[in-house]
This record gives sequence, C-alpha cells and structure tokens, in this order.
Amino acid sequence: MKTIYLTLALIVCGINLLPANNGLVPLYVNGNVIQAEHLEKGLINFYRSVSYEINWTSSRNGMYAAEEKIQVERFFLGAGDVLEEVTSYNYKFLIKKYLPKAKELHKRLGQVGFRFENVRYMIQYYNKFKG
Repeated sequence: MKTIYLTLALIVCGINLLPANNGLVPLYVNGNVIQAEHLEKGLINFYRSVSYEINWTSSRNGMYAAEEKIQVERFFLGAGDVLEEVTSYNYKFLIKKYLPKAKELHKRLGQVGFRFENVRYMIQYYNKFKG
C-alpha cells in the first residue's frame, strides 16, 4: 500500500524516475538497434550516433591489454524508411542520391564548405528551401 501512495505522490508532484534518453532515437542498422541524435529533420533526415570502443593492443606474450577508450561518431542519412551510413568515402555519392536536383551542389562537393564535415549543413539548407 505504501508503494501505491509513493507512486501516486511522485506522479502528482511531476517527478520522473525513469532514465532520460537525452533526445536520442532508436535506429535499426544492420539488424542492430543503436541510439542516435536526430540532428536534422525534414525531407532528408540526418543522425549522429556516438559510441565508445576500446583499442586493444597485444604484448609479446600474446596477451591483450586495453590501451585506450576512444569515442566513435557515426552519421546516418535517411529519407522515409531508408537509412544509410554516411562516411567520408561515400558522402558525395549519397548527397547526389538523396538530393538529385541540386546540380550546383554536386559541382561543389569536395571544395571548401562542401566536404564531409559540412554534410549536416547541406541537408539543413536543402530541407529549409526544398521542404
């Protein structure tokens, strides 16, 4: 009975004991669920996922030791139900695929301001004026 009163008191006071997801959304990638930030919303969606991996090194005796914990950022681009990972190797192809009518943008890909690190802003601009 105490549990019911405590739960009711927490609900009435607006206290949420469930962990927050910090605005993260689940993405289904290669059969796995990952949590990602939804950075750009519109005709084209852009997501960022951050995870941590341990960099392992081996010693002379064949034993492995954790050298360091590194942060790994992955980016995803999608429209509708389709979702693809964007890398520095495939971003030009994906921009041309998802933004087929942006011919002027296609000509500038790879130049200053139109590189991999600027993909979010390209998507943001496209969504603002085409959406």
